[in-house]
Amino acid sequence: MVIMDAAIVNVALPNIATGLNTTISWLQWIVNGYTLMFASLLLMAGYMSDQFGAKKLFQGGVVVFTLVSFLCGLSNSAWMLTLFRFLQGAAAAFMVPTSLALLNASFPDEATRARAIGIWASTGGIALTSGPIIGAVLTALFSWHAIFFVNIFFGLISFIFTAIFVMNPMANPPENKFDSIGQLFGIISIAALAFVLIEIGPTAWYSSKIIVSFCVFMIGTIGFIITELKVKAPMLPLKFFKHKNFSISAIAGMVINISFYGALFILPLYFHRIRHYTVMMTGLALLPFMVTCTFSSYFSGKISAVIGPKAPMRYGLFLAGIGFIIMVIIVKYELLYPWFIIAFVIASFGLGLVMPAATVAIIRSVSHHQAGMASGVFNTSRQIGSLIGVAIFGTIIVESSVFIFGVELSFIIAAVVLLFACLLTMWMLNDSSDVSIN
Repeated sequence: MVIMDAAIVNVALPNIATGLNTTISWLQWIVNGYTLMFASLLLMAGYMSDQFGAKKLFQGGVVVFTLVSFLCGLSNSAWMLTLFRFLQGAAAAFMVPTSLALLNASFPDEATRARAIGIWASTGGIALTSGPIIGAVLTALFSWHAIFFVNIFFGLISFIFTAIFVMNPMANPPENKFDSIGQLFGIISIAALAFVLIEIGPTAWYSSKIIVSFCVFMIGTIGFIITELKVKAPMLPLKFFKHKNFSISAIAGMVINISFYGALFILPLYFHRIRHYTVMMTGLALLPFMVTCTFSSYFSGKISAVIGPKAPMRYGLFLAGIGFIIMVIIVKYELLYPWFIIAFVIASFGLGLVMPAATVAIIRSVSHHQAGMASGVFNTSRQIGSLIGVAIFGTIIVESSVFIFGVELSFIIAAVVLLFACLLTMWMLNDSSDVSIN
């Protein structure tokens, strides 16, 4: 449900805009409200899972997610849908780390646990791939409201099966108090940045609310850094970034989410406005983009374990950049859709190569007892990348006098940041598993 709802909405965006009589700028909030809360609360959810017990927190997250999904489906205004999407993202943040904690407790044998986590990750890949198709089918047969109602069935099944079959691991309260001040500054900083990136188009950079929001972002960021340097148990240990493999991998994770989710936001709008595709045709058109990524992620995990993460990250970022360059050419010269299949396969195969390899590099760059926190930081950086991608690409389209030019510019930016990350990987990343962080 969590992964699907990050993708299922996009294909229905044109219908949502029409049904709620809203703008592209507001569509950015409908997508990013979910991502913003998801990114902001992931680390706190992991802490609370240890404090209060994973099963209780997971079931609470499922209940809230299911209920709020129902309310999303009932929404009859952009304001209402955006509010419930924020709440949906908050519930999602509590489901992901607790689900991993439950798997960890349910399978004490390391080999069995690894297979279970593999199934867990594969389910996420299936959800990401099927999201646009399920969204297209439900929207075409019923309306965009149905894409949220589908969560009711999965939510009920998940809650009941968890209550009956999943063991309840004992809570293991952390020795140190949660970094609540850092969490507060982090939410303020991320929210203010999202507001600036989304609203700078409609209101212009010199408006008072943009200037104030940017100042809030700067104050929040500075406050966050100072807090993380001073507290005993920071939610984001800045010392992680002393290791270049950690820093480069975090940048790579953010960059691929900027390009992937930014493209996933504007492609349905492009196919609807320029190609005049129906919602079903749009879902099918996006299928190569989604399926290839799932396949290459599995492939990358295998080869990263054998030859190390550098090669998959380097070639993946390069291929993704080339794929987006091809998309620019297709859009500019109005080439037939089969060319999109080529571009989607190249870009998506590259993006899929990067993620598991970057995860391996992140985990190898810290000591064993820091792996969970490092993984949380990495996933948070990815979600922030998703937020930035949707905000920037959406704002570019809003500000462009010609829609097609905004699409071209967005794809150019995606290609540039991907190729820049590729160069960073080539020059700085190494395959050493030596841990230099204490």
